[in-house]
Amino acid sequence: MSAARTVLQNFFNLSAGELVARLVNFAAFAHLARVLGSTDFGHVGFLMTVTSYLLIPVMQGFDSVGVRDVARDRGRVRQYAGSILSIRLLSASFTWTAAAVAVALLQPAPPMGLLALVFALALFPNAVSLKWVFQAVEETRPVAAASIAAQIAFAAGAFTISGPQQLVLVPVYSIIGESAGALVLIGAFARRFGPLRPIFHRPLWKELFRESAPLAASTILGTLLFNFDVLALAKFQTQAAVGLYTAIYKLVLLFATLLTLFQLSLFPLLSRAYADNRELRPVAGRVLHFVAAAFVPLAFAGTLLARPLLEFFFGPEYAAGGATLQILLWSLPVMALRSVFRIILVSYNLQRLDMLAVLAGALANISLDIVLAPRLSTVGTAISTLASELTILALCYRYVWKRIEPIGIGRHCLRPAAASLVMLAAGSAMTQAPLPAQAAAAGFVYLAVLLLLRGLNWKEIAALYRG
Repeated sequence: MSAARTVLQNFFNLSAGELVARLVNFAAFAHLARVLGSTDFGHVGFLMTVTSYLLIPVMQGFDSVGVRDVARDRGRVRQYAGSILSIRLLSASFTWTAAAVAVALLQPAPPMGLLALVFALALFPNAVSLKWVFQAVEETRPVAAASIAAQIAFAAGAFTISGPQQLVLVPVYSIIGESAGALVLIGAFARRFGPLRPIFHRPLWKELFRESAPLAASTILGTLLFNFDVLALAKFQTQAAVGLYTAIYKLVLLFATLLTLFQLSLFPLLSRAYADNRELRPVAGRVLHFVAAAFVPLAFAGTLLARPLLEFFFGPEYAAGGATLQILLWSLPVMALRSVFRIILVSYNLQRLDMLAVLAGALANISLDIVLAPRLSTVGTAISTLASELTILALCYRYVWKRIEPIGIGRHCLRPAAASLVMLAAGSAMTQAPLPAQAAAAGFVYLAVLLLLRGLNWKEIAALYRG
């Protein structure tokens, strides 16, 4: 099977499962946003953010190192899986214990302390997750199955919650979902590679820590980049503002899922391209072409549909976040482009440059959040997010251009932008139509105009599939 066809097939396999999983997750959180109200939903969003920071010492960037190295030599899969598992289980135990001590010392108001400890139990199913193994060997169906199992298990519980009095059940059902997904992957690993056992191999542990250190730093910075907005709102605004932003970002992440999946599908191919000393530009050009076609229209669509989308999914209480969602949707194409260049840097063993770019973006995000969140609330944090994404894109683009190959992006965006303007005009003429009909018509107009402008054509799609 050709390299390009492998990427596309893995992308479709991941998409089919992960998109179903994300839709189920989104539906569950939309239900929770309605029944809990923005203030209690804000508690959930805040503690999910805290948990994301606790995950940093557990995950430590090992996934990227594992995918890269196992993609180059699949014979190392059991050794890497066992070593990463043992490190992560130890780290999860220490981290949860530290969180318990912190809760005991700080004594937050009920039920925040109990909620924090239960949310922190997510460290353990994440520690044993083997998604990276199947991404490395380009067998994506187990990953899709695990994602679906995790989200169905979570949603089955979440939809039984009827009000704030059941708030403590949210992290319980989240842990059950994460555990279900981890068990699916452990079973698939045992069938494919044999039983999963922790391995204590000092030389490999040292190698993993050395190689993952820049990626761990990037993870810390990336977590700040994505979640400092919530911390700033919790500091300078109300829990209702935190709940509003959490709901809005759930919608943004739903759109960003396909981007993440394409990255995961592309990573092994780029890692082998570096090892084999192959030319990067042909693969990167195709990827950028399709990424621009998929994400540029989302920015324009937000101008038209942001407020109706929030009201449709979360209720009238959340419609006030329309301007915030519009800005965040403009960050999506920037996020998509910078993600491609980031994955190129890591694939080519330039993770330290990736770390520097994310550092610059995180500093921009933190600085702007501190300045804008007190004055503009969620609109200010959305502006901060867009500015930080632009910063990362500019630096990663420069690093790839200087250190690997010159790869342009402007020509890939022009035709999608032109088609998006026509889509915006057509959608504006249908403002009285129901939201699903308006969104479907806008999408049809965009695709038709893009094909007409030759920004995308069926021959290109067929060529990508054939490789």
